[in-house]
Amino acid sequence: MQHFTPQQLCHATGIAPETIRDWRRRGLLDGIGTIQLPSGEFTSDLNHPALRGIGRPSWVYHRGDLVVLAVARNLVELRLDLEVSFQIANHASKHVDAFRDPKAPASWRRHRWLAGWPVHDGREGEWSLPGPFALMFFDDLNRLIQRGGPKAVLVDLEKMARDLPDTLWEVLGYAR
Repeated sequence: MQHFTPQQLCHATGIAPETIRDWRRRGLLDGIGTIQLPSGEFTSDLNHPALRGIGRPSWVYHRGDLVVLAVARNLVELRLDLEVSFQIANHASKHVDAFRDPKAPASWRRHRWLAGWPVHDGREGEWSLPGPFALMFFDDLNRLIQRGGPKAVLVDLEKMARDLPDTLWEVLGYAR
């Protein structure tokens, strides 16, 4: 499995190292990145006993982590709430990646749109992750009208893949 350093992550996504550290302190990066233990194993648990006595651990990131962070950054730049941006990015990243990765399963490209709406609107989403938004994939936007309500956010997954930084796709080895 290929690992990326924090420097490679920042280069690929355009996210500053200070921002990554801030997002980690806020708890937004749970499940993103791992730390290599002296034994060679990996953990994302900062309280792991093998990390005692080690200063600041060095994080490494996987391919999917880079896409999640790039998607989240793109959504934040569109003025979505940070927590909502990460919820959507965690849910959508493999589908966004699939629009660029010719080796990705075709089923990940089946739905072009992802919609989210506040859970308190009373409409449940399908396949939702825990968080403030109910999420649902769509291939027919007419279904959004039936499900989403007036406060829905719509993400065009194929366009998102085109709009992410070229450096991301270069680092991941995909041609433009």
